[in-house]
Formats: sequence, C-alpha cells, structure tokens
Amino acid sequence: MKKSILLVLAFILIIPIISSAASISGTETILSKKDPARIKGLLDPKRFSISVDNDYVFKREMKTESWSKDQILLAPNTINYLNPQAVMDESEIDKMYRVTAKIKYAIFSNLSIFVKLGIADVKIKEQSYRGTLSTTDPARVPWTVDVVNMTGSFDYKIDEGFVYGGGLKLNHNLSYDWILGLNLQYLKQKHDYVATRFGLMSGGPLGGQVIGGDEVWDGVLTIREWYVASYIAKKIGKFIPYLGVKYSDLRIRDESQIGAKDFNNGMGIVFTDVSTTGYIQKYKSKHHIGPFIGLDCNIGDHWQINLEGRFVDETAMTFNATYKF
Repeated sequence: MKKSILLVLAFILIIPIISSAASISGTETILSKKDPARIKGLLDPKRFSISVDNDYVFKREMKTESWSKDQILLAPNTINYLNPQAVMDESEIDKMYRVTAKIKYAIFSNLSIFVKLGIADVKIKEQSYRGTLSTTDPARVPWTVDVVNMTGSFDYKIDEGFVYGGGLKLNHNLSYDWILGLNLQYLKQKHDYVATRFGLMSGGPLGGQVIGGDEVWDGVLTIREWYVASYIAKKIGKFIPYLGVKYSDLRIRDESQIGAKDFNNGMGIVFTDVSTTGYIQKYKSKHHIGPFIGLDCNIGDHWQINLEGRFVDETAMTFNATYKF
C-alpha cells in the first residue's frame, strides 16, 4: 500500500515538470519586482475558503498507555478484578476514514485559522492481552484471594462518530516561486461500540483446569489527535508540489459503560457485571514523526484540489477540494 501511494504521488508531481520541459516557451513569465502579483507571491488575497477533506488512514500502530482495574463476575458470590498490570499486546488502527467540512479565514496575509466538522469511521485491529485475575469469595471464611492466569482478545464493532477540531496555518515567502509553511491541527472524535472479549483462565482455584468465557459490553472510544507540520513548496504554473515532516500524537481512551456487560463463564452460566466503575483503557501512538508529500492544483481563480500522502508514523492519504472567495 505504501509503494502504491508513493508511485501515484510521484507520478502526479512529475506531470507539471514534464509539461514545462516539453513546452517551448511556457505560459509563465518572471514578473518584475514592482508587479503586485510578485509582491504577494503565493499568498492568495482571498480571505475565506471552504473545503471538503477526505482523510484515509490505512494503518497506525498504537501501544498501551494504561489499563484500569476491571471488576467482573465469574461465579456467584465472587468479586473479581482484572489486574491493571495486565499486558496488552500492541494494537493498531486498521482503518480510519474522516470526511470533514473546513472553513478557513486569513487573519493576515500569511496567517490563517480554520475549523473542521464532520464524521469519522474507525476500525481497530483485534488485540490480545495477558494478565492475572484476583478472585475474592465473600462466602468463604476467612476470605481468600486467588490469582488466576488469564489470556484473551478483544474485538470491537464501532459506530460512526462526529469529528471536530481546528488549527492554524502560517506561510512565509522565500521568493515568488518558493514558500515555507507551518501547520498546526487538533481533532477529536467519539464513537459508540459493542465489544467482545474472549478469555481463557487457569490456575488458582481452577488448578490445571482451563475454562473459557465470552464477555460482551458497550463502551465509548474517544480519539484525540494533534500535529505540527513544517513544509516547503514550489509553484510550477498552476501546480504547487510540496514536501515536509510532521510530529503527531494520537491517543485513544476506551471507556466501558457502567453495568453494561454480560459474562458467560464457559460453564453455561451468564452473569451481569456488577461493576459500578466500568474500566478505562488508554492507548497512544507508537510512532510520532513522519514525512509527507503532496500537490496543490489551482483551477481558475477560485478552485483548488489537493492530494497528500503521509508515511512512517502512519500510512495515510488525504484528498480535498477547496473553494476560495
């Protein structure tokens, strides 16, 4: 997938260069220093713009930040806690799609702010965990605490959710043809989900016996992402290719709904979770720094389209169309 994105972007970026080389005289002329167009450089005098952004994330690796204590029921009259030191295997965002409307306003000739609002769809790859379960039975005198080994996996069925955010863009003209830029953005989205956890338990009062069970519950995923990106661009006719590097941080908060879980202990008995706290799992992006490459194409005085690919910290592509006025 990475190679395909790179080949498509490389081909698009080469098109304007080939066109200029094949043209005898070209359509662009070097403007005099007194020409207003050169003084403005690449900065558009239009203050407002409306865009539709389509953002596709094909892969982003995540790692566990924390896992809170989770209270579940395995048998009548027992209180069980899935220990917070349980180890989650590395997870990843398998796919994520965002479509947002963006409104941008130029405060100054080289500084713009923007807001975004839209919908998002996300799929998280099934993940596994390893840990222990502390079991206390109040009916036994004296109370005893048994430690049970536990392994299993999570599978999420996630609904679409709203995404919103904003940021700013700063440009500096090096010359008429070259420009440096800095872009900052923050996005937040929320998703309801239904999850299934399948676990195998052994040890403690079970001895060498291994039992399995399915736990199904509702919850909410909150995804927050921010980045700062710097880039350099060059104007080639109506095309503006650019490349740069960004630092990004994406975090996921997984919060189960209180009392929303049912547990099948593998012996034909189904219990309802009596937890009054639910549980909270937190994940953060495994990689933070990555390059990107893109192309702007101006169509007339008001329209612009953009294609961009991002790599290393994530494998992603963005396409958008903008109307300036």
